[in-house]
Amino acid sequence: MQLTPLVPIYLISVIVTLYVALQTWQHRSTPGARELTLLMVAASLWALADGLALAATSLWAKTFFSKISHIGIQSVPVFFLLFVISFTNHATVLGRRGRYLIWVIPVSAILIAITNDLHHQFWTQVTLVDTPYGIEDKYEHGILFWLPALYLYSLIVLGTLLLARSALANVHRYRRQAIVIVVAVAIPWVANIIYLFDITPWPWLDLTSIAFSLAGILLAWAILKLGLLHILPIARTQLVEHMNEGVVVVDTRNTIVDVNPAAINLLQIDAA
Repeated sequence: MQLTPLVPIYLISVIVTLYVALQTWQHRSTPGARELTLLMVAASLWALADGLALAATSLWAKTFFSKISHIGIQSVPVFFLLFVISFTNHATVLGRRGRYLIWVIPVSAILIAITNDLHHQFWTQVTLVDTPYGIEDKYEHGILFWLPALYLYSLIVLGTLLLARSALANVHRYRRQAIVIVVAVAIPWVANIIYLFDITPWPWLDLTSIAFSLAGILLAWAILKLGLLHILPIARTQLVEHMNEGVVVVDTRNTIVDVNPAAINLLQIDAA
């Protein structure tokens, strides 16, 4: 085992993402909250496995923890999309059968990674590299790695587009929430692209799971400060804003979180 300066950072990532998971679980009665909780749990598993792989010194141990990390890696994009379709009121797009089928490729990728020693098509070669940060592992990726990767990125792109559409279609307070989530999701995937395409001088260093800690901070801010899960932005501008009937919205804690113009006029109150 080796204790490098990066190992504590991975542990902090685990703590942050689990904290976010705890906060979202408290809102689990809200559509999308369960998926967001599972996303954060998967992200924490990813960061934990990466941290243990970084601390390990043998090739076998590093490869073992990398295989474990793919449980989180393959799950995060799926939970992200499931959260987005619930948050943006597109849950009917997939249906119950679709929610099962969406897991076929990620689960297959996990099994392929675990059995890589038999076929070497997920990682064609794994070598140890002596770096200023200690002994690291460098992976050469095979065709069975890139095919699931393209699928996962397609889920992220789809989810991001749905969030962007929601951001443009709703009033300011909900648009800000959606933008915060888009930025939060972009951070770790930009880090992942940098790793996959060897853009940095350290091709062995994958900071994607650490980037999720930054995403977790943004998500926590959106949830605790912006009221992300107090109300879902389900076509509010088209439906609620232009209703003749007054609408007052309360969250699961009976806190008033929104009123429409008709209610403002009827009650003669200040919207703020």
